[in-house]
Amino acid sequence: MEILQNPYVLTLVIALTIATIYAMKRPEVIPAFLYLLLASLDSFFQLAGVGKIALLKAVLLPILFLSLLFHRLARNWRLPFGNLVWVGLYVGVLAVSSLASGTQIGEYRAYFGLFLVTVVVAMCPNNEKTVRYLTYTIAIWGLINLLAVIAEWSGHGWGHAYTGSAIYTRFRALGLMGQSTYMGIYFAISLNAVHVLYHQALSRSKRLFWLALGVGLAVGLLGTLSRGAFAAWVISFLYIQYRLRGLRFGQVAGVLSAASVVLAVAMYLNLDRFMADRWTVIHTDPSAQSRIPLLEMGIKLFHLRPWLGVGMGQMGRVHLEAHNTYMQVLMESGIIGFVVFMLLLWKAIQRLRSRAKRCTATDPAASAYSAYYVGLLGSLGAILIDGGAHVFYFMMPLWLILGFAFMV
Repeated sequence: MEILQNPYVLTLVIALTIATIYAMKRPEVIPAFLYLLLASLDSFFQLAGVGKIALLKAVLLPILFLSLLFHRLARNWRLPFGNLVWVGLYVGVLAVSSLASGTQIGEYRAYFGLFLVTVVVAMCPNNEKTVRYLTYTIAIWGLINLLAVIAEWSGHGWGHAYTGSAIYTRFRALGLMGQSTYMGIYFAISLNAVHVLYHQALSRSKRLFWLALGVGLAVGLLGTLSRGAFAAWVISFLYIQYRLRGLRFGQVAGVLSAASVVLAVAMYLNLDRFMADRWTVIHTDPSAQSRIPLLEMGIKLFHLRPWLGVGMGQMGRVHLEAHNTYMQVLMESGIIGFVVFMLLLWKAIQRLRSRAKRCTATDPAASAYSAYYVGLLGSLGAILIDGGAHVFYFMMPLWLILGFAFMV
């Protein structure tokens, strides 16, 4: 009751109550609702000056799950439990590994809560509205963060509070995520959503709007100076462009024209000097060089318990971020957990591909439903590519997209 005396928290509780009731009546909005809520919570806590609200996901997600279960049973719809077996198997392996290494599981309940996101999203209606609402929400969240970055760079207002103390603090975009690495991949995901919406737009004015927002988001992505996120976005951009419209000469010329505008704006903001320092001196960059010993420590921990791993608590040691998603999974859950995790990703990619298969360069009548799934598949690919340089296997968008893969 004491925390409810904070007007920000009271506002959040009221807004969450109204939004939850609305989402229970309109289950198509639940993935979009969860994305916006979970992506913005940390910045909200910082604004409100409070710590984490305990058990928020543990209360909200079961309520949504039960509502969706009733919704499906009332309509005699299939349940996705069979599709979620790989998620449950990986959770089981990770839990056994952590308990065997003496980990206090309660300390990591927030991480395990993310698995519930996959379960809840998989229960949502598998239709065009569900994936369209999420795509628009991802684009809107990118716009909100772009405005925060503009506030950071201008040095005015509330945005300045999020600049943090990272390298190149005055120039490196942190947005509402509070960390340039996460801001970079969130910008990449938002760019993929805007890319799909641009091709879905039917009027010139809407296309110009999405193009302008895309240019702004690309500048924001460059401003994060995240090499992994930028590379991941370029690859996912080419994939989405190929699947939606192909890579004919006219399309390539348009892409290059937009890229030239982005680079011109970046140079105007004096970002080119910092990007050059960040991307051309990797052999002397302290951030890049510090990741080598982290990977070596991850390999040593893996050798201690290769089959089940050292668990999330890492046998009581100081928690290690190996700066590589796949090394982190291998170290914490061992060979068994790593195989299950990769099979989980493979199953998800196959299911997303089956829903995106109608969007090909030779099919001008490809449905909007499939086009949105092309964007989700591109964003999943971006997360996994950037995961080679950062630990993202407990990143909310990853498990939310996996929920779409396991819908029935």
